[in-house]
Amino acid sequence: FYVSQKYTDFNIQGNDGAKDIKYLPNTTLNMGIGATYQNFSLNLAYGFGFINKDADKGKTKYLDLQSHAYPGKWSFDLLGQFYKGYHLGKDVLSTSDKGYYYRPDIKVNLLGLSAYRVLNHTRFSYNAAFLQNEWQKKSAGSVLFGAEMYYGNIRGDSALVPSSSANQYPQAGINRLQFFSFGPGVGYAYQLVIKQHFFIMGSATVNLNLGFSTESTATNKRKKTAVAPETFFRFAAGYNSSTWSLSANWVGNRLPSGG
Repeated sequence: FYVSQKYTDFNIQGNDGAKDIKYLPNTTLNMGIGATYQNFSLNLAYGFGFINKDADKGKTKYLDLQSHAYPGKWSFDLLGQFYKGYHLGKDVLSTSDKGYYYRPDIKVNLLGLSAYRVLNHTRFSYNAAFLQNEWQKKSAGSVLFGAEMYYGNIRGDSALVPSSSANQYPQAGINRLQFFSFGPGVGYAYQLVIKQHFFIMGSATVNLNLGFSTESTATNKRKKTAVAPETFFRFAAGYNSSTWSLSANWVGNRLPSGG
């Protein structure tokens, strides 16, 4: 039995002194059931109305496909994320009596793939933290190295920066950003085990990605190539035994795109 929530937001950085514009999707908190056999898990869930009461933020249509696999010596991540409908925080540039600035036209698509080698796989286990089909009884960590690549685009029917704030943001007028990035990375993961059952796991990788971006306005396009660090983190905490498991997991990444 589990509950989960997925989301992909994006920030637009302002000039000195201006706050970032942070667009958020209104995704559901899902409740469901799952099963794991060896290294394969299948989960089925639904966003029931009694635990989701945020209709005033506007509607987000989305398909968020994620696969996080940890077979032996490797860690793989596969992402396919498709979102439409974003809002800003309450009372930020609000233009409605509901208190939220809502853009039903904004779309975000992201495709990604990462692969990392887990050097100390005989003593450190991602599966024990995330899939619960293994049980790590002693504290251990591992160096990670591998590579990632991503393709994405963000677009709206009009400028992503609201016209009322255009003078504070160099991205004013841009209605589409398209980007592709790839590069090698290194990281470290460690799982602290207390009395063989309780665990806290943290993992982070840093990639030096080469990125290609294209920004579009209603009249022109601009392209840029830049090198930017990308971070991918994982966190888990809980309890494992031969018959029971309880865990809280958080997996996320940050993709900068220079323009």
